[in-house]
Amino acid sequence: MPKIKIVTDSTAYLKEQDIEKYSIKVVPLSVTLDNENFKENTKSHEEFFTQLKNSKGFPTTSQPSIGDFHKAYTEILNEYDEIISIHISELISGTIHSASTATSEIGTDNITIFDSATTAAALEDMVLTAAEMAESGHSREEIINKLNSIKNSNRLLFIVDNLKYLHKGGRIGKAGSILGTILQIKPILYIRGEVGLFDKVRTHKKALQRIIQEVEAMANENGGIRNIKISIIQVHNEQGLRELEMLLKEKWPEVEYETSSCGPVIGSHVGPGGLGLTFRPK
Repeated sequence: MPKIKIVTDSTAYLKEQDIEKYSIKVVPLSVTLDNENFKENTKSHEEFFTQLKNSKGFPTTSQPSIGDFHKAYTEILNEYDEIISIHISELISGTIHSASTATSEIGTDNITIFDSATTAAALEDMVLTAAEMAESGHSREEIINKLNSIKNSNRLLFIVDNLKYLHKGGRIGKAGSILGTILQIKPILYIRGEVGLFDKVRTHKKALQRIIQEVEAMANENGGIRNIKISIIQVHNEQGLRELEMLLKEKWPEVEYETSSCGPVIGSHVGPGGLGLTFRPK
């Protein structure tokens, strides 16, 4: 049975206990703010958002270098037979390109690069699923098939306080058409490869209710809310997290969900105050 190592990047925002439990390798992205460049996993979320609040500048992000992946992969292959490297969407980051180039340089068929077409809690879900399967002895093909199934069925819907971060960061994708009307609406955005506009409503509360409607539709198609895997995603927005928790519990007292806090890289592009859900059939 081949030993398979799971690799991901820092935008999965894995909990430390999960990294240790499954021995997952995290290759971090970087952020530059106020002439300081740092790896995402070296600064706490609170520290970064405090710095962002007090900064007159605008943060920029960069993918891991080809060398970062080359070093990680060659070290792993000294101990493991295969690598499955699962990363943030290639349409919003160059991370996949760096990983793929490093793989080509190494010249092995034992590294599989998987584009999640998403990020944050949806990426975390894929990574932990793959890690559990690898630990249980599943083959590379079985794990990739499962990842593709999740990729095709998961949804990530979110709202932001201000579109300026997505706009300035160049990650707004198909949502760019609403910039001129941002004062009149509350846009609901999605990530499926790129960032796009899902719907437009008038208020913050209606936006959250609209997202929950989509969860309800999926639940109705899959035998009830207990059959849906849900994660709440917040970007320096504990108040919003509690609000969304309350709305979910009011709708389904029996609901189960995870919570995820996004850090510097996603925070640089979404801005503080981001809030949303990722959900899929179990």
